[in-house]
Amino acid sequence: MKLLARRRQTTRSAPILLATFAVITGLALSGCTAGATAAAPDSTPDSTPDSTATPEPSTTTLAGETLSGTGPTDVTGVDFALPSGMKTVVIAFECGGGGRYAVQLRHSATTTEEVTLQGDCDGTSELTWPTDALTAPRLTVWVPDGIDWAATPTFSTAAFVYDDRLTTDCGSFADAYSALMNADQGYTLYDAFEEDKWTQRVDGAVADLTTLAEDGSPTIAEDVASLRDLASDPDRTVGEVLTEDAYIVIGAVSEACSRNQSPLILMGEFGG
Repeated sequence: MKLLARRRQTTRSAPILLATFAVITGLALSGCTAGATAAAPDSTPDSTPDSTATPEPSTTTLAGETLSGTGPTDVTGVDFALPSGMKTVVIAFECGGGGRYAVQLRHSATTTEEVTLQGDCDGTSELTWPTDALTAPRLTVWVPDGIDWAATPTFSTAAFVYDDRLTTDCGSFADAYSALMNADQGYTLYDAFEEDKWTQRVDGAVADLTTLAEDGSPTIAEDVASLRDLASDPDRTVGEVLTEDAYIVIGAVSEACSRNQSPLILMGEFGG
């Protein structure tokens, strides 16, 4: 069973086209001569290979419509215009007053769930997604009731940059997290095994977390080490390795992985 770790009116301003092009920098050559008399030119012309500089592809950006509202949108979200030919969108999402936000850009080809980006309502956050022809023109926002929010998108023809190492490590972390979850659920909810088996499962996950903390991406290494320490605490409670403190650490890793478009996907062993 796959599980994904996750949780009106609109005001629109006219779109503004902002085209930015890569600057092709030429090589400036300069020289100096010594003495009052110039040297005679070489009768043989310099033999230099022909070289044609390949210009970097230009990048075009487009400022989209600002959406705003108070409280959460409904589950279907709000209209979100997507210009054709764009490969990424960066949304400047602003909310205040405390609490958490979650923003989701839907994609019709997603095989699990759309990636939801989350954070605290304490200012403006930049949220980035890849976009293509299959990205659905709907934006869903969850904020506490009564909280004002605004989302200003900037689209770009530049491709989304994935951190491949982080992608791999998020998968490894999800496996260890799943093992801890299944150990707790199997012991406390389903009576599937005794304490010794629970201990064996948890210690196995701790070993995997240790390896990941030492060799994994620095983006999540500190949080991985924190979960490892919590799960290996001698005073841990059998059947309750995933404590409130553990979920805080897991939430930090989940946010980092989701921003890389590599969300945590858990494998549930029990419950059908």
